[in-house]
Amino acid sequence: MSERREIKDKDAHNRQKIAEAIQNNAGIFFGVLVLVALVWGGSWTYGYYQDSQDREARVELYRLESKITKTGEDIFQAEVEKNRDKKDAPLPVIEKTPESFSKSYESLAKELEALIEQHKGKRSALVSALFLADMYSEYGMDERAQALLESTDTQSVGDAVVVGLVRTRLAGLKSSSGQCDAAVGIYEELAANKSFEFLMPQLLIRKVSCLIELGKSAEAQTEIDKLKAEYDKTEAGRMASVYERLLHLKSRSAE
Repeated sequence: MSERREIKDKDAHNRQKIAEAIQNNAGIFFGVLVLVALVWGGSWTYGYYQDSQDREARVELYRLESKITKTGEDIFQAEVEKNRDKKDAPLPVIEKTPESFSKSYESLAKELEALIEQHKGKRSALVSALFLADMYSEYGMDERAQALLESTDTQSVGDAVVVGLVRTRLAGLKSSSGQCDAAVGIYEELAANKSFEFLMPQLLIRKVSCLIELGKSAEAQTEIDKLKAEYDKTEAGRMASVYERLLHLKSRSAE
């Protein structure tokens, strides 16, 4: 088997593992899933790309991601050094606010956003957008994270795993900011496409959460029944009963 074929097969194997992780861990914060994807899908960073231009884009984007990560490590280490002489000093808690982000990361973030825009339509740009969007959210800038993901071009990328991560992350941001109708629209869009079947349990449980929030009890119950019947072995399927109890409590309190 040629080296090119081996790398391609490894890429397919990695992507299957990511899909399984998504199916079985619907409740995990999405940033963790992105990190899992980046670790398991190491070929996204340095491996096989059908498009040589995307390979070049990945090198540029990863260089900036690494700078951002190194900046964070340096900030943490500087805080550790301040307490080095203090006995039993706890690990420092790094302030994560829009102001602290602006002070430490703004120039790098703008540079990365510019590169993401420059390489729009490439898989590597979507992966970097996820990286940066999660960082924005971590520093209390959900609106900026949402705007970044909305600006990405998912139509030109033929990788269902990456596109699914981007669209689901965007829906989550909309849901947490009170835009549940828009979030439900994204979940339904993905659920209607067979390419995203691997995401179905997560899409359904997140849709149920939004439907309950919107007061659409009958629709929520329909999706709960589907989860319990078809995806009972997944984490999302097991969580369906919890949401069902919440739905019944809300229905009784509204009477």
